[in-house]
Amino acid sequence: MLDPIDDDDVSLIAFDEEGKVIPAPGASDWEQERVNVTVQRLKLNEHVPLAEERRKVWQKVDVLIEDFFAAKAKCSMGNNPAAKAKLLEVRSRVREMTQRSAELSAVARWCIQVRNEPQLSRLVA
Repeated sequence: MLDPIDDDDVSLIAFDEEGKVIPAPGASDWEQERVNVTVQRLKLNEHVPLAEERRKVWQKVDVLIEDFFAAKAKCSMGNNPAAKAKLLEVRSRVREMTQRSAELSAVARWCIQVRNEPQLSRLVA
């Protein structure tokens, strides 16, 4: 099983868009097995309300990401104060949701990490 206070073990856990706990991409077979045993024994995917809350966080971040790219595109076309304000608002909200102290922040960080976009990765706290 994973040790929840060991940062190396915690880094083996990822989330998908459905709010399920999954092994982090690139984890070895042994590490994946440890994640799967932990998920199964602690029933981390069986508590429907928790998975639903994770899914909601993922969806909120997904919308923020789309807003980020839309505002960024408008800003690149020239001086657009409304788009710049929206961009600042989105950045602030993403940083807020990905702070370690934020509820379900690991889900928010994974949503951004999955996109594999350098501009987004810089927003993660």
